[in-house]
Amino acid sequence: MTMPFFSSPNATLKLGLVFTTVASLYLLYATLRKPSSSFPLAKPGETVHIVLFQYSPSVTASVKHDVSHAFMALKDTCRLPDGSKYILSIDGGLNTSPEEKTKGMEHAFVVTFRTARERDYYLDQDAAHQVFKASIAEKVQDVVVFDFESGQFARERKAAARRHGRRRSSEESHVRSM
Repeated sequence: MTMPFFSSPNATLKLGLVFTTVASLYLLYATLRKPSSSFPLAKPGETVHIVLFQYSPSVTASVKHDVSHAFMALKDTCRLPDGSKYILSIDGGLNTSPEEKTKGMEHAFVVTFRTARERDYYLDQDAAHQVFKASIAEKVQDVVVFDFESGQFARERKAAARRHGRRRSSEESHVRSM
């Protein structure tokens, strides 16, 4: 089954735009949310997994509601082989953007894991997640997934500032010695 989105000549550009939009929305959400929010901001080094769904045209609002509840329930049903829970948080919601740049995506979910290794277990081995994916296969027309390590850009910015600061201090000492 080919998806028209991926067969267009500008598919890579469109997909890049979707990924950039998703990451920007998450960062905006994380910046503007109230500190008392029940959804904790990911700590540096944690893996953030963003999932967007575009439903098949025949899927009803009731079924979309059931899918969203099943997705949110993964926080409690997904378990490591030792039986422990490993998903730190799941949040999600309907698109509310007035910008009309959703590319047809209707629901967004943000899942936080302690490590990329736990995320990989979730993707490839967790039985509850595998059952969930199979249950929505005919309901979801398209999916966009974007993962990143929380704090990566902040660490890069701090490292660049330190490099810049060291350079400045050596330049200043050179000027002082003249």
